[in-house]
Amino acid sequence: MRTFEDFIYSHFDTDIEFCEALKWDRNKLYRIKSGQQIPKITDVNCIARATHTPLTEVAQFFLTQNVQ
Repeated sequence: MRTFEDFIYSHFDTDIEFCEALKWDRNKLYRIKSGQQIPKITDVNCIARATHTPLTEVAQFFLTQNVQ
């Protein structure tokens, strides 16, 4: 299973390039990558557009697997 970080690097060479494409502060990306922040659906949509990836595929990185 591919990680969110692997996904980013499959589209951008650095975190900085990714943040510039999304017009995000690097701190926001680091909070999302570390799990400290769950992205809003608008953030997920921005990621999907910037990477030309279906929204549902990007959203999978952030869905919890703890269904009981």
